[in-house]
Amino acid sequence: MKCYRGSENDVLNRYYKASVANPSDVVVRITADDPFKETAIIDKVITTLIEGRYDLVTNNFPPSFPEGLDCEAFTFDVLRTMELSTQDSLEREHVTQYVYHNPDKFRIGNVQSDINLSHCRWTIDSKEDYQMVKAVYEKRDKDAKGILLMDEILNILKANPGIAEINSTVKRSAMYTQDKDVLPMDRISNLEKRYVMEALDNEFATSKNSIFNNKLEAAFAEKFHSKYAIGHCNGTATLHVALMACGVKEGDEVIVPALTMSSTSIPVVLCGAIPVFADSDIDTFEISADSIKKCITEKTKAIITVSLYGLAPDYDRIIALCKQHNLALIEDNAECFLGKYKGKLVGEFGDFASFSFQASKHLTTGEGGMLIINNEELADKARRLNCLGYAGVSAKQGKITRNDIQDPNYSRHISFGYNYRMSELQAACALGQLERAEELVQRRLEVAAIFDEAIKGQNLLKKQAEPEGYKNSYWTYCLVLNTDNPDTDWYRFRDLFQKNGGDGYYAAWKLSYNEPAYQKILQPMPGVWQKYDEHCCPNAEYLQKRMIQLKTNYWNIEEAKKQAEIMKKT
Repeated sequence: MKCYRGSENDVLNRYYKASVANPSDVVVRITADDPFKETAIIDKVITTLIEGRYDLVTNNFPPSFPEGLDCEAFTFDVLRTMELSTQDSLEREHVTQYVYHNPDKFRIGNVQSDINLSHCRWTIDSKEDYQMVKAVYEKRDKDAKGILLMDEILNILKANPGIAEINSTVKRSAMYTQDKDVLPMDRISNLEKRYVMEALDNEFATSKNSIFNNKLEAAFAEKFHSKYAIGHCNGTATLHVALMACGVKEGDEVIVPALTMSSTSIPVVLCGAIPVFADSDIDTFEISADSIKKCITEKTKAIITVSLYGLAPDYDRIIALCKQHNLALIEDNAECFLGKYKGKLVGEFGDFASFSFQASKHLTTGEGGMLIINNEELADKARRLNCLGYAGVSAKQGKITRNDIQDPNYSRHISFGYNYRMSELQAACALGQLERAEELVQRRLEVAAIFDEAIKGQNLLKKQAEPEGYKNSYWTYCLVLNTDNPDTDWYRFRDLFQKNGGDGYYAAWKLSYNEPAYQKILQPMPGVWQKYDEHCCPNAEYLQKRMIQLKTNYWNIEEAKKQAEIMKKT
């Protein structure tokens, strides 16, 4: 095996000179005191580096894999920059520390495990570590061949729980976890900026004015396991198109949550239909399947669910009701990216699933929306509604061709549409955000975990419940103030929080039917049978007055920790 020998202590220089002697575009770092390797993880780290155009990608920033499966990949250009830029002994010994200490100069990516295994210790730094690794090998099937991979190790540890206890008191290396705390994350990174500049460089030429839309739609459909994806100008337009494609018309009823942003029910009114408001589950805050059941009438055409604050509703029961009554299901997932329900991504359940790229959302382009569909006929209808009813568009074809429009006998419009299309600049930015989806969502999960610690051991604040099998993506961290006097105590608690240095927090929206516009428009509409008072949706009425919504989009984790301490004090 070809070998390069260099300085004993200056490991960075050793890496650099070995790479000069063996030229390559990408350098992969794995360490010899980790006896287990996972080839699939290494492959994913390299792929993420190349496809995401990162400077460095790791799988432990923050850690989610067992310690001992750590790996990094970085470009040779970054290696050269490190070699020329630092004389710090720690940064020379640990190779990549200069990158982590200078996050404003580099774009750092992280590969995340689906299951958090960071508590597992599979490295060798101590006698206990060696004994643990030795015990794993001794329990391996004698006929097994090849290197030990992660799944096999996990199976051995599951069958022999005492092995993991051998080195359980040895602490994880602080090298990365300390640095992670001070690393601010870019809300909009160089990747999005690069894509937007590429779109601008195309100067909106007709032949190039859907390149990023096409890439985004294909990537989004793949990410959310859908056949079709259609970009929109915003997340309200997506719902309007979905309702129209489902055939919702004047006089029909559509069941919607009372507790959510009113833009969920506005598209129902735009269709001339009647929004019927369902109550909330008192623990999860999501639309209640029991309430939906009571709201169904012979005029009901569809149900719009909202994954409120990042948590899924009870899809099993809601889908059963849709099948029983032949109703369309439209998921409004504006607040939920990469949340899960019983092993499936939120977005895999409805006839349509809608996502928003509004400024506060997990992924943002300032404004924008995406609709995903599996049924080709519905997707064709949605595409024509999304543009101007063009004959030449379809589920996967977002534009008519130049040959079409150069024919004087060509009939463009076979129906009417709303021109809700996403712009190329929005699509370029959204594509970059989508490629960073895991890291952007992971940051919100980290912030939520910090707030979890802050509210332990008290009963003044009740957190949104997360039932078994659900994975909350935490658009916000939502609490309910346990008080009989919300009209005064909500403000008293907020004022004290701010006095202590807190950022303040958001209130829940007014229940949609309590908004003045709905009172004026809906109450007089023919066919409205609900009475919009405190008895309409009692759980939602109770929750709305008491809700405290803490933001989770802290791109500097130290700010989140500071806010959590202030909340704890308050």
